[in-house]
Amino acid sequence: MASDKKIFLLIAIIIVVLISCQVNRLPDRYSQFWGVILLETDGQQFTIYGEKDSIVLKRWDYKDSVTQTGQIWIPINIRTESVKIRKEEADSVYKWTKKLTNDVFLPEKFCTDYVGHLKVTIEYGGSVKQSCEYSSMCDWRTMSKETMKLSKMFDEKFAILK
Repeated sequence: MASDKKIFLLIAIIIVVLISCQVNRLPDRYSQFWGVILLETDGQQFTIYGEKDSIVLKRWDYKDSVTQTGQIWIPINIRTESVKIRKEEADSVYKWTKKLTNDVFLPEKFCTDYVGHLKVTIEYGGSVKQSCEYSSMCDWRTMSKETMKLSKMFDEKFAILK
């Protein structure tokens, strides 16, 4: 009986989250106004600039440190790389990230210990931000068709820098 209540509560929470994300959708007519797209993952951040037609990749490692309040992770060895992209590629990145922020879903595979993280943010004209955050989903690159396309593009663009 108690497990039935827990299942019902879980389903109700999922429905509320999905409905609340859908209510805040920006219509496609705003697609021409996006300025910056941020994709933050474990140890790296991709920044796509619409006006500059470039992708900036910021990577870092972590150093664990023990303080009086507990263990913390400090970013070290921060590296930044940049590549150019065509307008059509930037528009594809926008389309894929827009789908990730609008059509929120639960990943099929979850990991323990909060492994795997993806935060997607789209900035429109400097005054509006739309974002969605996924966590505990193992490998962000295989989470959906959109993340696979993003991963493939980023791998191709930054392969020359490896």
